Amino acid sequence: MRGRRYLAAAAGLGLTVAVVSGCTQVAQLQPVAGDGVTSVRIATNDVLLNANVPVKMFPVCTYEGTNYSCKGATEAGVQIVSEGETYAAADLPAKYQTPDVKANDSKVLKFIVIQVKVGPKVLYDGPTTVVLRKNGRAAS
Repeated sequence: MRGRRYLAAAAGLGLTVAVVSGCTQVAQLQPVAGDGVTSVRIATNDVLLNANVPVKMFPVCTYEGTNYSCKGATEAGVQIVSEGETYAAADLPAKYQTPDVKANDSKVLKFIVIQVKVGPKVLYDGPTTVVLRKNGRAAS
């Protein structure tokens, strides 16, 4: 009886290891939701979806320090680029201090401002908080 339990446990463990190690998506695990790069990625994707852009490859985002960069492609092969920069609330450029931002983000300490472009066309230029709020998501 005890041997069967050990055998079942070992088989379950072996199956779990096989599934996890054989899964190609393990390398694609995203950072914990709520951090800067995740907010940039989600806001970028929301901008593209809201503009009905036919996406072939959703942008993959990277960051270095307080700067973010995302690159992807449309179905027609046009490059999608989203770039972002982090600002302390007190340093947010005036052009982004809209009534919406002032009314809804008064307690935000840091803003990430992104510019999303498909080819040369700018689809969005502003704080991620605005896009995330519009789409019912929490910002970092």
